[in-house]
Formats: sequence, structure tokens, C-alpha cells
Amino acid sequence: MGRRRLITVRHYGLAVPTTYEPAKPTPLLVYFHGQSDAWPPAEEGYHSLGEKHRFITVYPRGYGDFNGKDRAGYIAWNVGLMDEGLAKANDTCFENTVPTCYDSCKGQCSRCAWSTCVDDVLFVKQMIGALAKDYNIDHQSIFATGCSNGGMFTHYLASREPHLFRAVMPIYGLPLAGRLHVPPALRNVPILQMHDRSDTTIPWQGGMSADGWVYEAMSTAMSTWARVHGCLSSTHLRGVATPFDGGNKNFVCQEYKRCTGRVISCFYDGTHGSWPASGQIEGIAWWFFSQFIGSEAVANASMLVASL
Repeated sequence: MGRRRLITVRHYGLAVPTTYEPAKPTPLLVYFHGQSDAWPPAEEGYHSLGEKHRFITVYPRGYGDFNGKDRAGYIAWNVGLMDEGLAKANDTCFENTVPTCYDSCKGQCSRCAWSTCVDDVLFVKQMIGALAKDYNIDHQSIFATGCSNGGMFTHYLASREPHLFRAVMPIYGLPLAGRLHVPPALRNVPILQMHDRSDTTIPWQGGMSADGWVYEAMSTAMSTWARVHGCLSSTHLRGVATPFDGGNKNFVCQEYKRCTGRVISCFYDGTHGSWPASGQIEGIAWWFFSQFIGSEAVANASMLVASL
């Protein structure tokens, strides 16, 4: 069902449903793996969902140019940190961190270095452009999700290309301190941010992680998205009923009121890298994304605001 392709020196896995019809525009879901994760990723539950609901899933691979090779154990997504210069990059970690200097970052590595300096934003745009030549992609229904470094990259990519995705779902991934940017063009891009409650690698409370890097708080990120979406203040939150509530991980969500698009945050018991339940993460993603398919998305958002 899936296949792997090469764009210059970059790869991605692809799952196209057997129900795909070239004459019908088809939604596209992009999944970004975490730093140094195995690739292709093990999260293949989207394949069966895509088969059932007729959407294409693409699994792009990060890059790990380290010591002259693209090394699988070093693959990561560049969230723009090294583009800022050494002095600015150094405010995202404490002195006890252990940097990784990638080949593409020669001359601009700092003690806070941990990713490549390749243009991953350009890669994703090229990848989607290539897919659009081969498949009838519904450009109003392109969605992005990712975990850990992939969740960080989902935030970064949305800020850099606010018109690329219809909705986004970062999973236990938050912007580094001082790197939260939500441009006004994202006011119609819904977001669902999901995080485990006991995370020390990327703590949802913000601040320094166990590894010495410093992150924005999840509440800060979501309230920033809420302001761009014209929501009521952060004190105006309500619970959201989902098909996945409760369970042994105590999954629960809430959202801001009266927004131009949905701004939802969800928590579940666990540590960094854990899922709410086996196979559930894909179902949550599609529950969220399917609300915004195609041209109906704007109408649905307007109806939602009117109902609050």
C-alpha cells in the first residue's frame, strides 16, 4: 500500500488507499516523526483509516547529516534555531546540555545545537508539490501532525507556511523558548495540541527539560493561538467530548470559546513517547481533521462560533 520515493536526497513513505479515485480530490495527512525515530515509522494505523475514509498519508523522513553520512540515529527536523546565529541559539538551553553539530551547520554550531541546518520547510513544500502532480490532492484538506521534534516542526512549519495546512495536531512537541510564532494568517487554521501529563523531555508546563533545553509552556502556546483565532480569554474554556475520553490514560480535552477555528488542548497520563492507547492516536487525529474537509471547513467553523 505504501511506497518510498526520493526527492534529491530526501525520502518519504506513502500510503494510498485502494479506494483512491483520480477524478476525486483526496485529503492528504502528513505525519512528522520524532528525533532519531525509526523510519518508516511504526505508526501505520493511518493506513487502515485512510483506506476506510479515503485519504492519503505521507511519512516524510527528517535528515541526519552527521560525520559525512545521513545517519538514521540522528534524523531530526530543523525548526530554524541555527538560522538565528550563535548568540540567539544559546538562549534555548542550559550549560549542561550536550550539543550535536551536524555537517550542514558547520560554522554556526553552538552549545545548544541539536538539529540539521537543511531547509526542511522547502523539502515539505517540494514533497507536497510532487504528490500533487501524481495524485488529485484536495488542497483545502491537507493536514499535519507529528510527535516530539515532529510536533515542534508542526508548529514551526505552520508559522512559516500558514496557508499550507487546513488544520494541525502537534503531539508532545512545543516550541523552544522565545520561538513561539503564530502569525495572523493562522486565524482559520484549527489546532489540537496533545500532551502527556508526566513529560520531562518536553514539559507541558514549559521551562527547562530533563535534557537542559528550554520550552514554551503549552498554556502559552495555546493562548497565543487563541488570540489569533479571536477566542475569548483563557478563562473561557470548556470541556470537549470526544469518542476517546477517559480510559486507563484519563484522556480529556478542552477548548477556547467563540473562535474562528477550533483551538483544543488534550492531556493523558504518561511520559514522553507514550500514546493515550494503542492505535488511538490515529483515531483522535482523524476525528479532529475530518471536521475540516474541503470547502465545508469554513462553513463548519462559522456554525461552531454561532452555536457557542
